[in-house]
Amino acid sequence: MRNLKIDDSIMIEISSIQSKHNFNRETGGILVGVYDARQKAVRITDMSFAYSSDKRNRFYFNRKSKGHQEYIDELWEKSAHTKAYLGEWHTHNQDVPMPSLIDKNSWRRIAKQPNNFDNCYFMIIGRKCTIIWTVENNTVIEIERI
Repeated sequence: MRNLKIDDSIMIEISSIQSKHNFNRETGGILVGVYDARQKAVRITDMSFAYSSDKRNRFYFNRKSKGHQEYIDELWEKSAHTKAYLGEWHTHNQDVPMPSLIDKNSWRRIAKQPNNFDNCYFMIIGRKCTIIWTVENNTVIEIERI
């Protein structure tokens, strides 16, 4: 499903990251959301942020399970099992972010895993623009610019 909606609270977080993050080290986390039957869309409602166990440097963000798994487990329980993993997000020190080969290969690997939704979404927050991609038939496809 490519009909993707983003809650206002997530848009505020994205703007905050763009205005306050120094981009000297990448940061990131997971995207969580629900299926909105009224809008026939997947809606991003929550995002986790980097934990101390995550690996971060200027050109690299490697999310570890510690912290993020507990975060999504708690949202799953509190939402009566409606909020689920949608994908990943991280920053790039670029005005208009472009995924690296490492990003694309990671996304392809994640997209092959069994998930709650048909598509996973991958967001890169740049200094001036945020872009969201998905993977279909092992091809990375840009679906939205913010």
